[in-house]
Parts: sequence; structure tokens; C-alpha cells
Amino acid sequence: MKIGLDLDGCLYNFEDSLREFLRSEDYPEGLMTEPQRWSFHDDWGLSYEEFRDACNEGVDEGYVFSCGEPYEGVQEGVRRIKEMGHSIHIITARAYGSPGMAQLNTARWLAAYGIEYDTLTFSHDKTVVQTDVMLEDNIGNYEALEAAGTIAVLMDRPWNRGTPEDYRRTRVLSMDHFVELIEEMHD
Repeated sequence: MKIGLDLDGCLYNFEDSLREFLRSEDYPEGLMTEPQRWSFHDDWGLSYEEFRDACNEGVDEGYVFSCGEPYEGVQEGVRRIKEMGHSIHIITARAYGSPGMAQLNTARWLAAYGIEYDTLTFSHDKTVVQTDVMLEDNIGNYEALEAAGTIAVLMDRPWNRGTPEDYRRTRVLSMDHFVELIEEMHD
């Protein structure tokens, strides 16, 4: 099968990398709480413009998309999926920073952690690469993937919970849980 993986919120902790950059800029630590919603910048006391500027600067200075460890189980999980004979297609938006910097930081991070993939695509549209199964953390992307005929799987995060309908979506709690789901489909 062609397995699609989103990075931010699924394999990579974007918030931690932004937090590291803001620390380097002496931003108040106490404001950088754990994200509970998609627009967590509001909780951090940042306007959207300040958030966007911090992301752009953080990418260009080598923090955002390049520092921080993968979520637990990611390296082993990707390796197991590859060993089953499936291809890995990373599809991520990452539209911050000077031209090419997000892509460079991303490729370096993936290489540094030995995360294998067959294709790496930068797009807000997660349906741009036809996948059989896609791991995603954004409900809007999840719905678009389903509409395109992909088996969408939601990585459980605080920002994609809320309504009873949200819990009816196929979701996993970790990369290990996602790999178990792929193993069941593989059998």
C-alpha cells in the first residue's frame, strides 16, 4: 500500500520547535503552554501575524522544522511499515521561511533521524499524492482525504477533539497504534 504521513502533529512536534525558537528570542516561557487547539498562538499571546513572523524567522534560523526529536515510536514505526513492503509518502504543508528553507530543514531533520520515505511533498492539499492510507492530525484534511477515497486516520491530538462526531473518525493514539492498524490491513 501507499502510506501517507503528515509531519506536524503526527511525526514531528512543531510546537516544540517553535517554542525553542521563541526561547532564543527571550519570549516568556510561562506563556508557551501545551497546545489545546489548532490556533494555539492565541493561547501564547501572539497575534496571527506575530505567530507567522516567528515561524518564518524560526525556519530561517534553523529551529523550526529542524530541531527536536520525533514523537515516540516514529522511527521504529516507519521502519516497520517499510519492512511490510509498503511505500511511505510524506505530505506536509510547511509554508514558512525563505524560499526553500522549510524544505531544506525538513530533509535534514528526516535524514538526521533516519526516517525513510519514498516521496516528500510540500502541499496544503494532502490529496495531491494518491495514498491508500494517510495519517493526519487536521480534521479538515482528514475529511478531504476521505472524500478523495483515501482511508484517513486521525492522530489523536487535543486540537482535533471536541464534538461527538470527532470521536467517530478513525483515530490512533500513537505511531505504534497506527502501525498496528496498518498490520491489520496488511494481513
